[in-house]
Amino acid sequence: MDASDESGQFQLYLTPLEGPGRKSQVSTDCGTQPVWSRNGKELFYRVGTKTVVVAVTTTATEVRIGPQTVVSESQYALGPAIALANYDVSADGQRLVMVKDELRANSVKVVLNLFEEPKATVPAK
Repeated sequence: MDASDESGQFQLYLTPLEGPGRKSQVSTDCGTQPVWSRNGKELFYRVGTKTVVVAVTTTATEVRIGPQTVVSESQYALGPAIALANYDVSADGQRLVMVKDELRANSVKVVLNLFEEPKATVPAK
């Protein structure tokens, strides 16, 4: 996965890890902060305030990129390094975990014993 602004705006490209081959453009209008799904068949990335996903299928000689589908459209925090994602995709590919952009935040919440509290409130089987 490469991010490049050679076209004048950031775009995402897939490049072969080894051997010959050409790079395949993933994003169509812009693309930053790519994150692969765990199964390696979908690629999530940001287009401004949108988070989109594309299906990626590969063969020995070809890469196919599916159409872009918007999965979320909200303002979430963007870090200073635009190429690095500050969100992740759940293991099943059904949820996103993102850092919400809180301009008026005046407090920080610290959760201690994050994994111990559910054990105390959920009955054992």
